[in-house]
Amino acid sequence: APAVAALRMGLKSGPAPAFDLPSSDDKTVSLSGLKGKWTVMWFYPKAFTSGCTCQAEDMQKEAAEIKKLNAEIFGVSVDPVDKLKEFSKAYSLSFPLLSDEGGKVASAYES
Repeated sequence: APAVAALRMGLKSGPAPAFDLPSSDDKTVSLSGLKGKWTVMWFYPKAFTSGCTCQAEDMQKEAAEIKKLNAEIFGVSVDPVDKLKEFSKAYSLSFPLLSDEGGKVASAYES
């Protein structure tokens, strides 16, 4: 089902826009650091809202299967890092959340 959902999203091919974002695990994640790795970036508007919480829980359910494919998973929102840490802890997320305060990366990815 995730592959079908990805196709429905109208994903574009070509180089991904560069980024450097702080994460919920106190690291900075950059596109250049992911070179050569399959990467799933899930953009969501705001932590702790009903829709985004459901999406996070669904992504967590799929996380083990995605990681079996040697892919990295990141959730991206405009929330500050401290809120992302709380959200990650509250829902026991096994993947980092990235803070895109200002939404520049989301805009670059047309999300």
